[in-house]
Parts: sequence; structure tokens; C-alpha cells
Amino acid sequence: MEVSGDLRGKRILLVGNDPEYFLMHRLMLANALTRMGVDLHVALPYQIGDARFVGHQFALHRLNLKRGNVNPMLEVRVLFELAKLLRRLRPDLVHHVTLKPVLYGSAIARIACVEKVVNSVTGLGFVFSSNSTIAKFLRLFVLPGLRFGCNRPQVRMLFENSDDAAVYCASKICNLDNCSIVPSSGVDPDVFAPHVHEKGNVTVLFLGRMLWDKGIGEFVEAAREIHAIRPFARFVMVGSTDPNPESIPAETLRAWNEERFVEYWGWRSDIVTLLRDVDILCLPSYREGLPRALLEGGAAGLALVTTDVPGCRDAVRAGETAFVVPAKNSKALGEALLLLIDDHDLRARMGAAARQDVKDRFSVESVIGRTCQIYSDVLGDA
Repeated sequence: MEVSGDLRGKRILLVGNDPEYFLMHRLMLANALTRMGVDLHVALPYQIGDARFVGHQFALHRLNLKRGNVNPMLEVRVLFELAKLLRRLRPDLVHHVTLKPVLYGSAIARIACVEKVVNSVTGLGFVFSSNSTIAKFLRLFVLPGLRFGCNRPQVRMLFENSDDAAVYCASKICNLDNCSIVPSSGVDPDVFAPHVHEKGNVTVLFLGRMLWDKGIGEFVEAAREIHAIRPFARFVMVGSTDPNPESIPAETLRAWNEERFVEYWGWRSDIVTLLRDVDILCLPSYREGLPRALLEGGAAGLALVTTDVPGCRDAVRAGETAFVVPAKNSKALGEALLLLIDDHDLRARMGAAARQDVKDRFSVESVIGRTCQIYSDVLGDA
């Protein structure tokens, strides 16, 4: 992959709060940057001794910046860790990924006079998308913090869809002049073998975190209705539980398993292998940044079913690569799934179109190239 040589020798700090997310979404970017000669440093709450973080060419820094933590003393400690790291490294540019690193890191970067900042917003998340009392309370603190850290000329905000950018601009966190749309972290279609759609039994997969706002309630209801009339159709849910107020209780997942119309397989790391054994990927989410599940399903040549909401509709082409239905509507979801379950040729056509769409719009090479160009643009600003 040819990228501008402007970055060679530059010191870049990449900050995240989830090791699994980094490995899945940003490791390819990190490896590409080191191949370009970037002096790359990565700060994460990784576990010392984790073999997955051994042998890389970039420098690793352990940071206690964790998702879901609510201990104020630990959060203050993280702020001091970030400040200390910035003073020691003096990076040319710092890139924060996901909400908490963006919130904390941008504020500390401003205080530490680190001017060149890139922030990746990978979805609105609970704080922005929920109308619960706790979300409204958190916004009282999060919004001023984001405005302080992000609303300055040399901070570039990266969004995965234009709807999320509009929300941040309306909240006066940033303005359109310093926003860019970078659709996800990209996928490598060549890793996924195109699915061979066969007649007979059909497996429908939900792939994502076990959160109510992923539309799992509607998925389960549609599965219950379809299983009664198409017992050969198998419905599977794969994904981790989450430290999130929208998380589905473990006892609810167990109860669904016991009813036998849907199966919960927990978290899986072998996604490429998993997608070979399913026929339809379904993500009925209420809102997304740009869901990797749909891109991976498309890359694997699966027919897709999703909802007409920000992020999900940006990841597909309605009627060509996916059926797009209203959110929070299990009846419409079930009807779309039934069409694909009953029509082998339709699954094959939509799956082939989805794979080509991922190659055309969401390849990892194009996303990394776009990200590096943004780095160069930010570093070149006076």
C-alpha cells in the first residue's frame, strides 16, 4: 500500500480503552504505520504477558483507561497517567479512539499544549443515544469536557457516518470544518472466503454485543415466530456481554437458550470460520457508527438484514446487498428474514452483491490510506 511519506519519522500516539477493540479494528493501521517508518506508540489497558501484544514493532504503554469504570479515583488516576505519558513522549500527533479516550485525551492534550489531535468517534454510544436518567446525568459532564478538548482548530474529528457528525456539531463539540467521515476501520475481503449458499437448512446469525439497543429483543421475537413455522431455520447469537446499562442479563440469555428457538454461543474469536457456517447475518440495531458485523458478513458473501438507522444503512445498499427494515419492528424483521430463508437464489445474489460492495467501499487499504492522509493534513496545518 502506497501512502504519502510525510509521516516517516513522526511520533504518533494511539490511545484506546479496549484491547479487543484495538486488535480487531486498529492493529492493521498500527502495523501499516510502523511499516511507513512512523515512531508509533500505543496506549491501552492490555494485560502484561498477553501473547497477542508481543512482537509488534510499535511501543506499548499500559494505561488504566477502561470501559465501564465508574470509580472516580481511578478515573482521576487515568488523567494523570495520560498527562505523564504526553510529557514523556511529546508526540507530534495523538489519535484517540472511542468516547472515553476522546473525552479524557483531548482535554489533557489541550492542557499539555499538544495541538495535533485526531479523534475517532465510533458511534454515539449510551451517553448520547439513551434518554435514561443516568445518560442525561452523564451528559452534564461529558458535553462540557468534549467541548473543551475538541472544539479547537487543530483537532480533527473522524466519524463513521454523517448523522453522528451532525449530532456532535449540533452539541457544539466541533464544527463541520474539522470533521471527516472515515467509514469504519475497514475489513480485508480476501480473508473471507465467499459463502456457498446451499438449499436446505438455514442459519441466521446475530453478531454483536449483548445489548438491548442492538435490537436483540426484536431478533429473538422474530426467531420465536419463524421457528414455529420454519423449524429448519436456526437462529444463533454470538457476542460478549458488556459493562453497559443496556446489557442483557445473563439469566435472560440462559432462558432463551432453554426455550431452544435461539442459541447463544457467547463470544467467539474465530469470526472467519464462524461466518462460513451461517447463511444470513442480521443486525437490527437502533443506531451504530458503522457496524463491522455487517462489513464482515458482506465480505463473507452473506445476505444481510439490518435496520434503517444511522450507521446500519450506511454499511449496505438497501435492496441490493441487504433488506433494510424499520428499527424496533420485529414483524418487519421477521418478514425480511423469511424472504431470505425461503429463497436460496435470493440469498446467493444478495450475498455476492454484498461482498463486492465491501471490496468497493470498505477495504482496509482504502480506510488506512484515508486515515494516513488525515494525519498528514493535520500535521501540515500551521
